[in-house]
Amino acid sequence: MADAGLYYSDAMIARTSLLTLALCLVASGARAQAATPTDQAAVDTQARDAFDAGRAALEAGHPEDALIDFQEAYRLSERPELLYNIGLVQDRLRHDRAALEAFEGYLAAIPDASNRASVEDRIRLLREEIARDDAVAEALARTSAAQDQAPQQHEDLWASPVLWVIVGVVVVGAGVGIGLGVGLSQDPGTAPATPGPSGVVVSALRF
Repeated sequence: MADAGLYYSDAMIARTSLLTLALCLVASGARAQAATPTDQAAVDTQARDAFDAGRAALEAGHPEDALIDFQEAYRLSERPELLYNIGLVQDRLRHDRAALEAFEGYLAAIPDASNRASVEDRIRLLREEIARDDAVAEALARTSAAQDQAPQQHEDLWASPVLWVIVGVVVVGAGVGIGLGVGLSQDPGTAPATPGPSGVVVSALRF
């Protein structure tokens, strides 16, 4: 009987411990829910500060810093409008693939964006530029492979038709890049907006 009493006492202790743990979890959850609005306000403040810092960096002529700040603002707020700003800066830095990804994400999240037509034009140009870069890289890789396979058959580099094809593609690509820059400087952006350096427009978000 003593053993039974001891077992019963242990079982009671176990149930009491579980009940106490459950009550602690409920209380912790209640505190977390109560703190959510304050935490969200703090996150919004941090996102707004990062956005303002990015806009200031862009106006000061530091697009690399602006990109970091805009990406941080997007990470904190997840506002899809910021993808447009990120795309603009990536485009300005000639990070074509990253700019394309940002612009496509922007239109996917906001299909009825007021500047959809201009963003679609930029997406088309970026895809063409990426395709040209890929073609040049592929041609260079083929030329290098051919030279490795037949090192004894060297030809005059300047007489190589492959070289002139590559040069032509690069020249055309440079012209398109200049056109992209001109288009970027004239882009109306989203409204309301704040103009940055060289006419680059950054969306004015409200947090």
